[in-house]
Amino acid sequence: MTPTDSPTSRTFDVDAAIAALESALAPMIAADPSAVMVGVETGGAWIAERLHRHFALAAPLGTLNISFYRDDFSTIGLH
Repeated sequence: MTPTDSPTSRTFDVDAAIAALESALAPMIAADPSAVMVGVETGGAWIAERLHRHFALAAPLGTLNISFYRDDFSTIGLH
């Protein structure tokens, strides 16, 4: 790895990642048009929104807040 290739200097292509997700999900959604989409707040909800819009799913987008379903409270405490 050269200094210009350090992990902190790399960029992530979000559009390419979402396009890959769309390609992977397309056959599943085609097989089940009544599929639903749920995004985990806050990190995954925006991705689910984009995918939901792309596939024009009939069911409303769901979100799941996992704030109180953590198993690391003993490590990080309640902030």
